[in-house]
Amino acid sequence: MSRDLRRTAAPWLFAFALALVPTGGASAHGDHSKDHDHDDAGGDPDAERIKKRLERVKTRYEARKRQREQQRADMRRALKKRLGRRLRNSPVTDDVKKELTAHAERVAKIRRIRYVAATKDDFDTVSACDVLLSDENRRHELWWRARQQTKAPEVAK
Repeated sequence: MSRDLRRTAAPWLFAFALALVPTGGASAHGDHSKDHDHDDAGGDPDAERIKKRLERVKTRYEARKRQREQQRADMRRALKKRLGRRLRNSPVTDDVKKELTAHAERVAKIRRIRYVAATKDDFDTVSACDVLLSDENRRHELWWRARQQTKAPEVAK
């Protein structure tokens, strides 16, 4: 599932659940409350059940949102720490950003393909993904080494 879909799926589901909760009053097709022979004092058990479920969904959604924000903050801190060592406190340039983004996207795609293949017991694809992942990591490391070698004369000044 793509990152954008995950960001929009929960609020969409939440809005859909809200649409299921009866609002009372007239419906889209007119007020049919007089057509039914029921007592309003008893309330609608389905509406109460839906409201309770909606509250549980909302609570879980908010908790997951807070958890994800904390995970993202932790991941960013760890990335800054790793980059600080690699960059030796030099500013992050556009080429570094592009490389990091490209590497992250490639690794994410390969890992996703590997996961899907593993769930379908496609071991040939899993092993191919392992090879691709090691090749991508090797390419990324070579990029860092080449960058450090080109930056070395500037640091020596």
